[in-house]
Amino acid sequence: MSDWNRSVRRWVARYGPPEIAGTAMAMVAWFIVDAMTGNRVAAAYGGSIGENLGFYGTFMLRSLANPDGDKAADGEGSPSRRVWRRARRTTTSAIVEFGPSEVLDTLLVRPLAMGLATAALGPQAGVFLGKIAADVVFYSVTIAGYELRRHVSR
Repeated sequence: MSDWNRSVRRWVARYGPPEIAGTAMAMVAWFIVDAMTGNRVAAAYGGSIGENLGFYGTFMLRSLANPDGDKAADGEGSPSRRVWRRARRTTTSAIVEFGPSEVLDTLLVRPLAMGLATAALGPQAGVFLGKIAADVVFYSVTIAGYELRRHVSR
């Protein structure tokens, strides 16, 4: 198997489940905010926030449950202290991995993509296709950061 194939498999395993949860939450949040407000701009931001909750909630729970096999880093102390250390490490790692792409994505790219796509295609196709367009930008930046972090930490 080529290095490229291994990388793609690693990325799909890492980001796939959170992406599925994020997509579902984006759709649900968009429709809830749209139904409550009738405002497509507010709904676009609602979809963006819903996606963040689904994606990062799933990502953090998975990372806390399986911190890349880093059992030695848990160190000494009570189980609750080890859990807090792991949570801090997981949060710091997530901020480094996702921080730059998330700022760009949340404040500009995702709401703009969802808003334009829903205006052009209607809510059903627009939310989904706007989300996909924003994901291309998001993952371009995120994967670059993840791979850089992996290579630096070797």
